[in-house]
Amino acid sequence: MKKVAVALSVIFLIFSAGKVAQAIPWNEGPDAGELIDTAQLTHGPKSLDYISGELTGYNDIDMYQIFINNTDDFSVTVWANLSVDNDATLFLFDFDGYLVMSDDDDGIDFLPQFNPGEMAGKDKGIYFLAIDLYMTEPTGDPLIAWTSAPAPQQEGPYILSLTGTSPSARHSPVPEPATILLFSSGLIGLAGIRKQFRT
Repeated sequence: MKKVAVALSVIFLIFSAGKVAQAIPWNEGPDAGELIDTAQLTHGPKSLDYISGELTGYNDIDMYQIFINNTDDFSVTVWANLSVDNDATLFLFDFDGYLVMSDDDDGIDFLPQFNPGEMAGKDKGIYFLAIDLYMTEPTGDPLIAWTSAPAPQQEGPYILSLTGTSPSARHSPVPEPATILLFSSGLIGLAGIRKQFRT
């Protein structure tokens, strides 16, 4: 019986480690907040490759907390299907809410884009990525609010394709429940192996 428990613990560790290495898209789910303290915290595996969401109304701003682990390779490409002319804007804020960079029309059509190398030399760490409609601008530096007067008024889904990023929850000081379970099962397995060698 003890051998079965140890074997199951080891198999669980191997299976979990394989799952952690895979990248999956982050879906907005409930509407992402628009300020630093209400930004949606991204969770998931090792890398954060995609964020999908929807701008729902003329004054919707979606902000995500991300971790930039490679500032030289960091990039964001926007794919959207907004209802009128696909005109959106990207903003990147640092951990304290100060604007680092923004873009309006560097991508396809009227879509924004952050290109590799634009963050070169900056510190890796937690940042806040926001997408909104054209003519919606941050107020204050650090960010305290938004001034919203989009022209034209539109809505629709978007996908943010990212490089050089990982979910911010992976870098949070509070462990996720799955991490605690994984660590605990590994300790139980090691204790079982150690006890087996003593007898």
